[in-house]
Amino acid sequence: MSDLLKHIWDFVTSRNVAVVLLIIVTAMLAVGAVLPNPAFLSPEQQLEMHLKHPVLKWLGERYNSQTLAGGNIFGFIGIFLIFSTALCSIDRLVKKKRAKAGAIFTFPFSTEQQGVKVYYEKIGAAELEDISRVWFKKQKWAIAVQENSSGKMIVGSRGSAGFRGSIFFHFILITALMGLVIYYFGAYRATLGFTEGQSYRLHKDNIVRILKEPAWGLNLPDA
Repeated sequence: MSDLLKHIWDFVTSRNVAVVLLIIVTAMLAVGAVLPNPAFLSPEQQLEMHLKHPVLKWLGERYNSQTLAGGNIFGFIGIFLIFSTALCSIDRLVKKKRAKAGAIFTFPFSTEQQGVKVYYEKIGAAELEDISRVWFKKQKWAIAVQENSSGKMIVGSRGSAGFRGSIFFHFILITALMGLVIYYFGAYRATLGFTEGQSYRLHKDNIVRILKEPAWGLNLPDA
């Protein structure tokens, strides 16, 4: 059961899955933005379009941006991406905290064979510490220090700015996706016909045609 939950977690927080879904959403919006929406045309314009561009009218009726945005696939992807992005941010914050707590001071074996090596003779610990700090600062690395019974370890780390930037990007993405989901569940489109000089109360009974209602019902302002 634990392996199954791990696979589910890995899938939900997968960057590749999120990127693929974002590409799908972007492609759907791009296609829908290009195609016309015959629902916004008058009957005469719809007839003219049907005679001159029947294929374009057929595609526009089925794949315009509002039809796609109101579809179940679009709504599911939006909801999934919100959870995925939020959980991915939490997962990265947890891993960052764990790494900062212990892994940053775990000396990797690879550094014994790779990296810059400098040898000093007859140098004091305090002077060596100062040299190490200066070198890390020149590289614009953050410095972490840990002392124990065996001595003092100075570690340079980088990537904090990029990490904070990625978390900020996730926050912006979640905000945008929330707008997508709110539109999916709460958007409404309707037509209200009246002539000059007439006045109507904005009420559901006075609407000529309702194209889409919110999931929780059409609640119009008192106007």
